[in-house]
Amino acid sequence: MVIQLREDMRQLIPDHLPRTRLPIFVRSKWWLFRILETISMVKEKAQGISQDSGTQWLFHGKTVNGKKTLLVFLSTIGEMNAIGIFLKKLLHETGYPNLVIMTDHLHYVEPFRKQYPDAHIAVLTGHSRQIRTLFDAFSPDFLILGEIPCRLSDAPCRLPFAAIYYAKKKNISVVMVNGWLYKQLPGCLIDTIEKKLFDRDYVQLIDQYSVQTDSVKEELITLGADKNHIHVSGNLKFDAVQGVKFDVENAKSPDWIIEIKTGERACIVAGCLTEKEEQEIVLDAFIALKKNIPDALLVIVPRHPEFKDRMTQLANLIKEKELNYIFKTDSDISMIKDSDVLVVNTVGELKDFYAISSICYVGVDHNVLEPIMYKKPVFVGSGWHDIYPSYPVYKLLIDSGVITEGKNSNDLCAMWLNILNSSGEMELYKSKTDEVLASHSGVCEKTIRLWSNGK
Repeated sequence: MVIQLREDMRQLIPDHLPRTRLPIFVRSKWWLFRILETISMVKEKAQGISQDSGTQWLFHGKTVNGKKTLLVFLSTIGEMNAIGIFLKKLLHETGYPNLVIMTDHLHYVEPFRKQYPDAHIAVLTGHSRQIRTLFDAFSPDFLILGEIPCRLSDAPCRLPFAAIYYAKKKNISVVMVNGWLYKQLPGCLIDTIEKKLFDRDYVQLIDQYSVQTDSVKEELITLGADKNHIHVSGNLKFDAVQGVKFDVENAKSPDWIIEIKTGERACIVAGCLTEKEEQEIVLDAFIALKKNIPDALLVIVPRHPEFKDRMTQLANLIKEKELNYIFKTDSDISMIKDSDVLVVNTVGELKDFYAISSICYVGVDHNVLEPIMYKKPVFVGSGWHDIYPSYPVYKLLIDSGVITEGKNSNDLCAMWLNILNSSGEMELYKSKTDEVLASHSGVCEKTIRLWSNGK
């Protein structure tokens, strides 16, 4: 066991990991920002857009008296999966402390609860007084940031500086795990002001970073991060895909999974399709495929199904292609057999459908490791961007030949047919995948070691 069990969770934090104090000038800037934030809230309320609308934001789990509390920020399912292997190991080796998860997305409460059924889950509104309420209610013993944000308003999430401020005010250590920089800009005026005031302070007040690449480390150092407390550990996602087995009983919709699996149709699962152009390429490739494999099934698992306009656009596109389709939430299981396309317009089911696919397609700039953990042949389109954390993994797996890139629908169809019609190609793919994944594992143990000895 790498981390020694202690009676007090606070004692778990190794001696090498300091609790950075709040400088006086940060406290002064904080009071200025609180005044500006209050003015912004008054204006929002006057315009009828106040975030304090009475919507439930705290979903209670279980509290074990006498145990300390671990507070974790996980913006989406992606970050939950990214650091999940580390977080579960940490919880196990520290005697299962109370867990509080902060997220900035209400619709991810359900999948978070599925993975961590005893956790309290707080949905952040973005206002600092909510963060203060959370810290006062749970008195966390330290704070983990899952992958993002390494800088304020840098990533597609909203974690207020208040989280760091109140952690430091209460002398709590803050740790970034699997860190990545997106290099995005603030989305509104108050976020722009917050970033201007506290960006460097945010970076400097995080007590320890484990990040994915040297380039992330170097940029954080230029912003004032202590080079002795920032470590390049690699990507935890490679460890998360090792030895994963799929159990239908644990699927969110086992009846749907069994229906497709027992149907024995060639099944192409396309996950994280966002842009219309990419959706059209996949649909055209599928239409061409059906000329050779008439009973093939395409399962589309789009990003953000909660946005109804996107789902309407996707439905209209499929109609234009004259394909029979159903949306999962509007249909009965028996309708699958008469459909060409199933649109899974629910949250938290992508991995289940990847697991029973014949081959997979992953949308540009998304996580190619999710289907690879089930040893599925993976195809992608062109146009990936190097600012996203998916890019280093994509580049490595493209260069090693584990995933295949198609430039257009004709390319994709030809590649799909090649592997669907050849058992030898399928076995070669699985062998190559095992070899590459094994060579990049061990990140979790390396990250855990940082907690115990800082090396």
